[in-house]
Amino acid sequence: MDKTRILIVDDDASLARLVQLMLEKTKLHSAKVENRPVHALAATREFRPHLILLDVDMPGLDGGAVARQIRGDSELKGTPIIFFTSLLSQSEAGQHCIMRGGERYLAKPVDGMVLIECIEDVLAGAVSASA
Repeated sequence: MDKTRILIVDDDASLARLVQLMLEKTKLHSAKVENRPVHALAATREFRPHLILLDVDMPGLDGGAVARQIRGDSELKGTPIIFFTSLLSQSEAGQHCIMRGGERYLAKPVDGMVLIECIEDVLAGAVSASA
């Protein structure tokens, strides 16, 4: 069985590495980290992830701009994106991947079980909408 490729784009190298380890521990996922948002599009083209975990608040190029670049590429536009951010509180998100404005969000710090559940739901095409 092939592993699911997940690209993590976050300027916080420690957090991104922690998320990478959480994902790889499941033995179901192969994760790559890109800490420089300006290189996210190139990393996506190279790695061809099944899903992208994308920080919202990054210097230089924020998550929204990175998402627009990826969705503007005809070969990558269908790649699911889950935004994760400290701008969303745990009380707002609860223990779920939430939908807001047609986008999926996870609150930081990321709970490993919630992250895995959200990824599985997105890859299965059935994200639960709340909020």
